[in-house]
Amino acid sequence: MANAPDLAALLCSRICHDLISPVGAVSNGVELLEGGVDPEIASLLNDSARTALAALGYFRIAFGAVTEDAAAISPSELGAIARAYFSAGRHRVVWPSGGDATPRAEAKLALLLAMAAVTASPIGGAIEMSLGGDTGARVSGARLGMPTECAALLSDPAAVATAPREAHVALLAAHARSMGRSVAIVQDEAALSLIARRAG
Repeated sequence: MANAPDLAALLCSRICHDLISPVGAVSNGVELLEGGVDPEIASLLNDSARTALAALGYFRIAFGAVTEDAAAISPSELGAIARAYFSAGRHRVVWPSGGDATPRAEAKLALLLAMAAVTASPIGGAIEMSLGGDTGARVSGARLGMPTECAALLSDPAAVATAPREAHVALLAAHARSMGRSVAIVQDEAALSLIARRAG
């Protein structure tokens, strides 16, 4: 049905919304307990809570629904969300901080591109984002290459994800198509770029 709601995306939005508050409360509770808890345990709990909050904030935009009333996000805020999410891993992200607020559909596209860039650089690297025009993610590092199954999802509308590790790439391809774009993979000796190009 045309314009039917995306139930999976709405469900993801709801789950993230409902989990952010209790996970935040755990983080706040640990801070209140500091001094009465072993410092190593307190540090572990704080780090875990921060990581969970960062993931929920990221997933809420990347996997959640894009509704008509969803507010645009400033590039600096979107960059902070991305940096918080990637800080626990082996990738460093460089996000533009200036410019106009990013519409929610464009923000979703950018975060999915960044996740796909991680898939193409399994041992870590630096991800440089560009917003507006042809939104893209350029990752540099060692052992770069998009897995065959994921590359197929980006190039072939009939391809279907068969494993959880491919789900975000399948979503990226579908979301880009819904915006009238296609995702190109451009690789040279120094870097691999994922570029969401406008049709025509």
